[in-house]
Amino acid sequence: MRTTASIVLCLLLTQLLLPVVPVSANLVDAGQTENINEKVVAWEQMNDGKILMVTGSGMLSVNSFEAGQHTEVWGLDLNVTANSATIDAGENLVAIAHNSGVVIVQIAQQIITQYLNTSNPVNAVDWDNDGDIWLGYYAGQRRADEWSGGVPTGIVTNAHTGGMNTMLITPTGEILTGGFDNRVKITSNAGTFVGQLTDMTSAVNDIALDANGRLLVGTAGGDFYRYNLTDYTYEELSITSNPQIVYVKQMDFATYHVGTQSGEIIEVSTSSFTEGNTYDTSGKVIGSLKGSNGEIYIVSGFSSSTRVHLFDIDSDGDGVTDALDAFPSDPSETMDSDGDGVGDNTDEFPNAADESVDSDGDGVGDNSDMFPSNGDQTIDSDGDGYGDNTNGVDGDAYPLDATQWADTDKDGYGDNPTGTTPDGCPTVNGFSTEDRYGCPDSDLDGYSDPDDSWTSSQGADALPSDGTQWVDGDGDGYGDNALGNNPDKCPTKAGASTRAWLPDPENPQQNTELPSHGCEDKDGDGWADASESLGMDNDPNEYLDLDRDTVGANADYNDNDARIATERDHCKLNYDDVREVCQGWRNNAYTDYYDTTIATNGTPMSFNSWNTTDSTGSTSDGEWYESDAMTDALVYGGMIFGGLTVVIIIVGIIMSRRKVATETKEYGGALPTSAAMNEALEGTAGSSATGGVESDSLWDDDVKPLEMQESTESEFEVESMDEASTSEDIFSGDESIESIASMGTEPEPVAEEAAPAPAQEAPAEAPPLPASGLPEGWTMDQWKWYGHEYLAKYGNE
Repeated sequence: MRTTASIVLCLLLTQLLLPVVPVSANLVDAGQTENINEKVVAWEQMNDGKILMVTGSGMLSVNSFEAGQHTEVWGLDLNVTANSATIDAGENLVAIAHNSGVVIVQIAQQIITQYLNTSNPVNAVDWDNDGDIWLGYYAGQRRADEWSGGVPTGIVTNAHTGGMNTMLITPTGEILTGGFDNRVKITSNAGTFVGQLTDMTSAVNDIALDANGRLLVGTAGGDFYRYNLTDYTYEELSITSNPQIVYVKQMDFATYHVGTQSGEIIEVSTSSFTEGNTYDTSGKVIGSLKGSNGEIYIVSGFSSSTRVHLFDIDSDGDGVTDALDAFPSDPSETMDSDGDGVGDNTDEFPNAADESVDSDGDGVGDNSDMFPSNGDQTIDSDGDGYGDNTNGVDGDAYPLDATQWADTDKDGYGDNPTGTTPDGCPTVNGFSTEDRYGCPDSDLDGYSDPDDSWTSSQGADALPSDGTQWVDGDGDGYGDNALGNNPDKCPTKAGASTRAWLPDPENPQQNTELPSHGCEDKDGDGWADASESLGMDNDPNEYLDLDRDTVGANADYNDNDARIATERDHCKLNYDDVREVCQGWRNNAYTDYYDTTIATNGTPMSFNSWNTTDSTGSTSDGEWYESDAMTDALVYGGMIFGGLTVVIIIVGIIMSRRKVATETKEYGGALPTSAAMNEALEGTAGSSATGGVESDSLWDDDVKPLEMQESTESEFEVESMDEASTSEDIFSGDESIESIASMGTEPEPVAEEAAPAPAQEAPAEAPPLPASGLPEGWTMDQWKWYGHEYLAKYGNE
């Protein structure tokens, strides 16, 4: 980026060197002064008056320019297809745009310092105020892209419809681009689109800044604009014959040069912004220069060559213009090759004013040759004993640095360990700059990679694969740079933490998980111990204990209440929670069972399973079972129970009929009332005085009382059996209960002569109760009468 200050400095130097030329003096076409057999794509005069030139084949050179001819001072073959070149503001670097990217060359040392490789041709290049470089793509992307550190940053300008033609960066850091869409687009160096100038009516071919910081715009339609970049007001000048403008530049404080596609230079007044003289050559104008005597040099390009054309005066009339005439007032002399004040026509040694001998045949006289016996060297600019010809014998890799002369690994740092920026790794190419120079730097952070002779404790990069970190004071693998990747939050003490429970930066009233690398983490859970709750720093499964009950939040049923650590605690405190699980924790029997099972390393059942099992009894050994076998037992047991129920109902019917016959015998045909039956069962027989009943008539079949539930199915089965079967079809055996029952529909006749049955007396005492106690459904009065029959049939169960 050539700043406005640089332009002003060039103009001041030009004005100081230019003599006063009479207003009446007219420049004449002095013809071509030089033909270069290559197409020149960049031609720029530097502050010291030398010309930096780049050809399309990639040849970069710095030349002295005298009388319209170039004399190469030094050259460097870049071996690229070049498109343009730009010198930075300090004239320290030059960037060459080519078809495969950009090459950056250090001018003073004449070495390549950087390559930027792209997949598309780069047409223009420039630096911004941050030192980042912008690449302009005229076709394809039709925009400019920012690069930093050798890679694109992703910041780009707006694209131009149809293509881009020109680009520059202002002193304030704005990127200006012009293109076929008749616009100049303005973008900040942060990539923000600022605006665009839309006053042009044809394609924008070239833009430049003048000494006052105003923007000059040349268009394909021959219109020349001058913008004030403060308020974007502008002036417009239509050049005569509407030529296609391809070049604009301020020559001095009074004049702009406007160059055309057809080789013309039109002078435009800087004050009145009006058109002045026109100097006509051929080819496309790529540069111009006003000489010390007011002469004008026009550099124009063709497809495969470049020409320098002079417009000057010939004061002595010898046919050689003053600019080409070393002796403009002496018609007998025109040249002074060695500048000794003697013309070549009379100078016996035209190339050296005080020389006559050249021992080493290098073209430099011995009196001037600092290496008279070395044909490769003639000059030693820094006086270190090595010649400036870097590639020659005893050549100086650093011709301007007396402390350095060799660079074995070609990385730009000298081999002399006591010299300027000494190479810490002289045989290995590298670019480190912080701890030592010229050593490998894998992450490009300026700190060298550690090796056997240079460790991180001596200054090498402790984290060589992370460009944001280089020091690790405690050696825990996390860098000390607080602004880098994964910064060490505890840089003086090693640790392995990766996170911490800290106040939320956006809401300091609340804590949140935040990155915290490199702090102590005794339990290895990733949480920094200092941020964990009291007692949680030794538990890898916990880090937080909000209620400070020493139970971590992961295990704590309610970490907001110190009274509640388990579900059991919750249920004991919250009686409004009526879930089944809480009913279990409030059941003392279940909690006793649960605690006992846990204490014996068993697996306790849920409350529902325990409650279901408990309601049906437990096994003899006190253990609980919940399995498929138990399920099967319940199913088949239910079926057997149902079957027995049916049999008992049938037996009950049979015994009822038998009882009728018996009562007829006992009471003479008078049947006992239901009240009497109830009195017998209750032990108050005879109180109703409505008929008697023999107590044991209900039990003389030795049937064990059972608690049964009637069902429609059972009733249906009994009725069906009663209708379809007789006692002989169903029962057999003389000793069975059924054999003594009356199965007919009519009671057996009673003989008239039979005497009444004698009344039974109650036994003196009841038989002993079985081990299981009084059978279910029995009264003690019934047991007193019929217990002996129960014991005879079932035993002491």
